[in-house]
Amino acid sequence: MVRAPTTHSAYATVRMTRDPDADQAADSSAVRRRPRRLRWIVVGAIGVVGVAWFATRDDDDDELGGLKALVPLKMDQACSAGIPDACLQSAAKAMAATAAPDLPDVLAKYQTACDRGFLEGCGHLARMQLDGTGGKSEVAAARALAEKACTDGSGSSCDVAGHIFGSGIGVPIDHAKAYARWQRGCDLGDASSCIHSARATRVGLGTRRDPTTSASLGAQAASLSERACGPADADACRVHGLVLARGLAGTKDIPRAAILFQQACDLGSPDACSDLGQLYVRGIGLPKDAPRGVAALRRGCERGSIAGCQALAVATAPADPVAAYAIAKTACDHHDRHCALLGNFYETGVGVPKDLALARAWHERACRGGDAMSCAAAARQDSAKALELISRSCDLGWALACKEVGTLAAERKDHAIAAANFRLACDLSDGEIGCTEAKK
Repeated sequence: MVRAPTTHSAYATVRMTRDPDADQAADSSAVRRRPRRLRWIVVGAIGVVGVAWFATRDDDDDELGGLKALVPLKMDQACSAGIPDACLQSAAKAMAATAAPDLPDVLAKYQTACDRGFLEGCGHLARMQLDGTGGKSEVAAARALAEKACTDGSGSSCDVAGHIFGSGIGVPIDHAKAYARWQRGCDLGDASSCIHSARATRVGLGTRRDPTTSASLGAQAASLSERACGPADADACRVHGLVLARGLAGTKDIPRAAILFQQACDLGSPDACSDLGQLYVRGIGLPKDAPRGVAALRRGCERGSIAGCQALAVATAPADPVAAYAIAKTACDHHDRHCALLGNFYETGVGVPKDLALARAWHERACRGGDAMSCAAAARQDSAKALELISRSCDLGWALACKEVGTLAAERKDHAIAAANFRLACDLSDGEIGCTEAKK
């Protein structure tokens, strides 16, 4: 029987909370116990300004009645000194900057934070390694890091690990393992994991189908992301926008979602820029505004959103197909699953000469990397492998593919498999595909 499909979503990180009262008590205790000679003391970090303060003290400091001098040190310098929280703040500041960030440098900052034991840094690092942001995709490294950090208590890392298993990225598709990791991430307070758990529970991906539990998880995602959204957590603002855009906590609210996407984009979430751009380019719940949408997509792409690059290539193709192809090729270079557009371009002759053989090769490469639509496209072009490819497309969450698998099963008189796949198609498409057949 065909396995249940998964869903696609970009990942989002919910910041780990710290107890300010405990920190203050620790600082006070340290002052009472300060040694006779102490050359450098970290005495605080000033919010979004990104400045760490260090103090020097000599033998005669007692006569001066306290600290001799305060020297401001920028967060990137503090990160170089090995202060993990400074690395997180420095990376966030870079992502929110007007100019395109130095992505390899951002990656290195998350690496330092993770190496120093900050689980939040591990979640960001695993995500960037998986997507190839700031370098070539490192699937094996991302999987190992996400699994370990998830076990250690990083909810955002559980979200990454769930996506790897749910999309079969470097591993066989395993919806049960994906759901287990998303549920753990949700339990740890990661709103994005709650979204994925809600979707899995609604359609029965790796767990039993339970619309009531799904609604509860959606409400949990809304509550977590709303509380965490702010200057310190751009991704939480983006996730709250997704909750509203998809109606996971009740009625859809696209205008409010757009405001949150803009806020998250300005705060440094590249995927939020992509989400906002697609709303405007396609006119989803908002007046269509192609120039504004393209600007947002470009901003997301420059900051490392592969979804933003792909959407930008599509939006650019009518006016400049050659430039669109170049953007799509850059996305493909990050990882195989991002090669879908190259298959489309060779299939239709956009920016390159039409070549169906190359189109099939790119689609099959993207399919192996976890892109559902490419599996379906490759199935159209390879009759010998059509059933295998269309089944994988369904496993990866493409509703039309599930309907096709159901139709093929019905032709074989295998009514149980047919009904299961029609039901999946209906659930995955929010009631638009396969529902009539599922009722027969």
